[in-house]
Amino acid sequence: MLCSLLTECLEVPFTWMFECWQRGCPLRRTLIDPAVGPDLPADPVSRAPRGRANDRADEAVAPAVDDRFVNHWAPSRSRGAPAPEGHVRPQRHRASVTQPLVARRRGYDMVPQQIEREILIQAPVDVVWAVVTELEHVSGWFSDSVELDLRPGGEMALHWNGHGTVRGRVERVEAPQLFSFRWVVGQPGHELIDESSTLVEFRLSPEGDSTRLTVVETGFSDLAGTEDENRGHFEDHQQGWNKELGELVDYLAQRSRR
Repeated sequence: MLCSLLTECLEVPFTWMFECWQRGCPLRRTLIDPAVGPDLPADPVSRAPRGRANDRADEAVAPAVDDRFVNHWAPSRSRGAPAPEGHVRPQRHRASVTQPLVARRRGYDMVPQQIEREILIQAPVDVVWAVVTELEHVSGWFSDSVELDLRPGGEMALHWNGHGTVRGRVERVEAPQLFSFRWVVGQPGHELIDESSTLVEFRLSPEGDSTRLTVVETGFSDLAGTEDENRGHFEDHQQGWNKELGELVDYLAQRSRR
């Protein structure tokens, strides 16, 4: 009696499995090997490669896929194994890979190499040249006093009351278009060396009765200090040139009224 009952209970599922196998049921491989997943109907349209030109036509004739089959197959597929031909992969959100904030800070906040400022001055070129190169004028808008040997290789020293002395060296003198020098950055009183200095250029070009003055300071990312120190020097000089060039314009305006 018991054996007959067990036989009847097991007969139905085994018979159903055999019929599924014979009829090509999509679940037959799932029942035999769950790690592989079900086969979908061998439809030539669903197996055909999709392309941009055929997307619309494929969408019109491609057979619908039962979500139960897709959801059953996706989590059981072994990691890295290729999907069986004809299977439809479920839509998944890909994880985006980004560098940590600490790793990106150097690229994002990299110390700029140069500062450039340009102003149009209502004065002829020879007047502006004198204001940026002659001792009596430089001390009127830039430093409190100055020592300057106006020739390539000549020494210079800019003195600020309460801030000390900044030493430098003249690089180029091409009157009245170009004047450049190197000076020590962030170390008042120290001798000039390339690792602690930047290059400053004054470029003058006439525009009618006016002069376009361009100031370029280069070399902040090459300084020997830490990245934070060099960034601080860049920001200080960036603000400083805005202030000093404003004072240069005011100085020339005062002289023109005399």
